[in-house]
Amino acid sequence: MPIPANRAKIQLARGDYGNLIANVAEFAEGELSYAKDENLLYIKEEGQLIRLEYVTRADLDVAIEESIDLEVYGGDGLLTVNGQVGTSPTTTLSIDEVYLREKTGITDSKEPSGFVDKTLTVISYQPAESEVWMYPTGVSAAVWCQGVKATFETYKSIAVPTSSGLYYLYLDGSASLQIKSTEFDYKLDVPVCQIYWNQTLGEPILLVDRRHGIAMNWATQEFLEAINKGVVKEGFTLSGIPLNPDGSTDDDAKFSISGGTVLFQDVKIEVTHSATPASNVASNLFQQILNPAAQVPVLYRSATEWVKSNAGDLAFVTETGIPVFNEYNTTWENSQVTDGSYFITYLIATGNTQYPLMGLAGQNEYPEFSAAEASSFSELDLGDLSDLPIRLLYKIIYKYDTSYTNTSKVTIEGYQDLRKSGGLAANGVSDHGRLTGLGDDDHLQYVHISNDRTISANHTHSGTIQITNNTASSDTSTGALTIVGGVAIQGDLNVGGDIGAVLNGGNF
Repeated sequence: MPIPANRAKIQLARGDYGNLIANVAEFAEGELSYAKDENLLYIKEEGQLIRLEYVTRADLDVAIEESIDLEVYGGDGLLTVNGQVGTSPTTTLSIDEVYLREKTGITDSKEPSGFVDKTLTVISYQPAESEVWMYPTGVSAAVWCQGVKATFETYKSIAVPTSSGLYYLYLDGSASLQIKSTEFDYKLDVPVCQIYWNQTLGEPILLVDRRHGIAMNWATQEFLEAINKGVVKEGFTLSGIPLNPDGSTDDDAKFSISGGTVLFQDVKIEVTHSATPASNVASNLFQQILNPAAQVPVLYRSATEWVKSNAGDLAFVTETGIPVFNEYNTTWENSQVTDGSYFITYLIATGNTQYPLMGLAGQNEYPEFSAAEASSFSELDLGDLSDLPIRLLYKIIYKYDTSYTNTSKVTIEGYQDLRKSGGLAANGVSDHGRLTGLGDDDHLQYVHISNDRTISANHTHSGTIQITNNTASSDTSTGALTIVGGVAIQGDLNVGGDIGAVLNGGNF
């Protein structure tokens, strides 16, 4: 519409609020002024500048204290509050973000923290760029960092480290992707993933998902992280173990395992079988070949670094065709298993995106099966992997014997199911020598080495019985062996001393 020719031009005093309030004496009573920095009008009443149009913070506090019913409609930095419909006018409240955060406790608690829906994001290693990326699977994804929601539509990236070790990738308070070699600060950091970087290979051998949701607060996450590394929710059933292995077939050294679900706090890892796992690590599908022979890469230490073997049908490491165990001799190295000895691989579940099921090489060999059975996961030296979320599943006991005719010269001799034990707890005691109280005489059904027993059962001895009397005397009526009743001897009797006999009506 055209600008009216006849109009009254109202020109208010203009300036920042600080300048206006400093010169309030220059305004006439009832005069209006305009604060440019606040975009607000003020009127001079009783010598003071009074703000128009907006309710003050004090007004809001009074309304709440008087239990006035308020119907609130949310918006970006602006709340529209209605009184009772038809009886009160609409009131607009201008509440800044700092005030709102203070009132809700977000500033102090740093909550919420975590991903709104982690399935809407992807984490992957980009070898061409030498970076780790996190990006949305669709148009955008959202994450809360220290109580502030951030929505991103493109990838976030961070350069890989330049020395071997375990690293922690996280989002800071500005939702920027960061990396460090120290543990997560759950109050300030939003965990994204952990990587183990092998500088010699120039690649991460592990990329472990650590993306939490927002339903669990950071303090609970920190507590659960400290007391438990993971819980098996379902699955991971071992099968295909040979019943009577004789080393005549390659299957004697293989096993298969079902898919399953493991929980690391609220991070759910669902492992599924695929004959052709997604080759792109970024898919984050946690697929793996689990049958007919589980293809499990094995982690072991070499010098100062962790190394991962190639995944194959055999879940143990070999060198020049001979199985090895991991041991420390001034530095970490692999040593060949002695012919006829036993060795171990521990099967674990992780959040590793490409191979969630992995093996950990045992760090000893054992001359007997019972010694291997009695060994414990807690005896392993995990070094800088000790802070990695790991769920122990099984202990697989192998035997190496060059007399076997199968290709690997190895058989699976037994296993222990550790899925229901604590995350990295020691195995249950299976070796009698490790029991406590062995010196107690509380098994009366057994013959004791120093306490008297009365034996009523018939015992058959196929070996030599030798009796030494430490209290022997010259009295032939006492000695090392006292027999009450008849003695039947079927065979030769050799006596190296005197025979004293009292005949009671019988023949000699």
